[in-house]
Amino acid sequence: MVQGDFEWERYLLETNSTYAPQENFQIIKDKITNPFSVGMKIEAVDMMAPHLVCVATIAQIADNLIRVHFDGWSDDFEQWIDCQSTNIYPIGWCELVGYKLEPPKQSEQENSG
Repeated sequence: MVQGDFEWERYLLETNSTYAPQENFQIIKDKITNPFSVGMKIEAVDMMAPHLVCVATIAQIADNLIRVHFDGWSDDFEQWIDCQSTNIYPIGWCELVGYKLEPPKQSEQENSG
């Protein structure tokens, strides 16, 4: 899955990460069971800048909530989101719908080297 210069497969290998499977994004009618695990990769809306959909990692689980860490950003930018939120997507969603995916922020040192 290629989005501009960003490649999910390469990024998952480089970060030794697991993606959140498609079935985790199905709406559950009965009791909410959080299907996510810490470390899974997703695409998530930045609620502070809702026009941005970013590469993200599940950082913590608390009942039906997930703490979303935006890759490349400090922990100060993490956000708690309901596991059934319409603001989280499986990897490849942006490519599928033609929306720009914000890749992980890189430090200036990484960009110049």
